[in-house]
This record gives sequence, structure tokens and C-alpha cells, in this order.
Amino acid sequence: MNKKIILILAIILVVIVGGVFYFRYHQQPLQVNIQNNTTYPQASNFALYPIHEVKLNKFNSGTYNTEGYVVKIYTCPPCPKGAKCKPCMRENIVISENNRLLETYSLSDKEIILFANNPRQFELGKKYQFSIKILDYKSTGEPINDVEIVGYNFLSQNTPVNPPTIAPFVGNLSCKEMYNEIENDINNANYCKTDSDCDVLMLGGWYVDFGCYHFVNKDVDKDQFYKKMDTYKQQCSQIINDCASAPDARCVSNKCVHVGQE
Repeated sequence: MNKKIILILAIILVVIVGGVFYFRYHQQPLQVNIQNNTTYPQASNFALYPIHEVKLNKFNSGTYNTEGYVVKIYTCPPCPKGAKCKPCMRENIVISENNRLLETYSLSDKEIILFANNPRQFELGKKYQFSIKILDYKSTGEPINDVEIVGYNFLSQNTPVNPPTIAPFVGNLSCKEMYNEIENDINNANYCKTDSDCDVLMLGGWYVDFGCYHFVNKDVDKDQFYKKMDTYKQQCSQIINDCASAPDARCVSNKCVHVGQE
């Protein structure tokens, strides 16, 4: 009788120990993946090209690295029960060399669509390095074939300690060069730690070439923007004003965005 009890206890012990090992080596990695919410490995050691070079070279296929800010995230919206919905575009993100959020797919040569699994694992306004695979087909109006993510790393984004200097134009610049320099100044001036850091650079009217408004840090000297825009306007612009008032701002991922965009 005692031998049977000992045997039963030994079997129970073996089952318990086996269960513990199974949990540790099979269940724990799954929990880590859920917690990190990532479906990709780290970026590989492929050749690194800026976004504009990837699009300019029009690679037919292959694997490469690029990096940029996530400026748009697209996920397929749910289709109501009983409704006939059009097929969705494959879920994707748009990354850019400039940290300026996008509402549409009107992309410049500094922005590119990356098809992704679970695109919500990425954060708007954050910068990443991506390993990408250029496929052998195209489903968009972009100049290159479809591009999908095969790995990525998060790149730290430091908030400036001091306001960036808005320097005057130097040299004999073309209209495009002046415009791009002002756009870059605006992008660099948008940073924050809290909502109270956010201010509005009101445009429209005489300055409508650069939009109706932009969010910038409250410590930035906005008069310097207006001086550079005056120079540009006198030489280059004939755009008509059609602007509404600026919405309220919030600080999201160290960037000022309008309420409802976060």
C-alpha cells in the first residue's frame, strides 16, 4: 500500500515538474511577445539607404535598410455586419525623412509606404530603422514596387534642450531651396515634453504658402519664421489664402499635434 502511494506521489511530482518546465520554455516567450506587441525581429545588417534614394533608385527587388519617422498609420476599418465593403488596402505605415504627420497618401520623394503586420505596434512621430523587402509587384501609385517590413529597431528621439536657431537665408537660393529650408525649420521647431510646451505658429494670409498654421515649441522665436517667409513671399509666391482657425494642441511622443490626431 505504501509503495502505491509513493508511486502515485512520484508521478504527480513528475507531472508538476514537467508542467513548470513547459510553462517556462513555451509560455513565457509568448507573454514577452504580447507585452512588447511586436511581430518583427530586429533590423538586419543590410545596406542603408535614405528614403529618397530608395525611391529614386527604383529597386526592382531585394532587401535593404532605411530609416524615418512614422507619419501615418493605416489599419483596415471594420465592415458593419450585413454591409458590402470594398476590399481594404493592405495595412501599412508611411515613414518620412521629416517628422510631420500626414493625413493622405500624397507623398513626396522623402516619404514611403511600408506594408506591415500589426502597424499599431509603431508610434506616430517616433523614428525607427527598418529592414525592408522590395517585392516583385506594385499595388500603389508609388514609383517603386510594394515595400514590406521584415525587421526594425527603435531609434531614440531626443527632445532639444535649447530652442533651434532660425537662421536667415545664406547665399543666392532658389525658391525651392528657400521653401525647403523654412519647412525644415518648422519641423525642427516642433518638440515638447508636456502640452504646455505647445504653441501655434499662425500662418494663412500672406504666409499661406506654408499652410494655415503649424505647432511649434513656445520658446521658439516665431518672428524669425515670418522674416524668412517674407523673403520667400516677395520672390516666389502667388498662392491664395483659404484658412480656418488653428485647433487646440496636445503633446504626443514629444511632438505637438492637434487634438483628435493623437
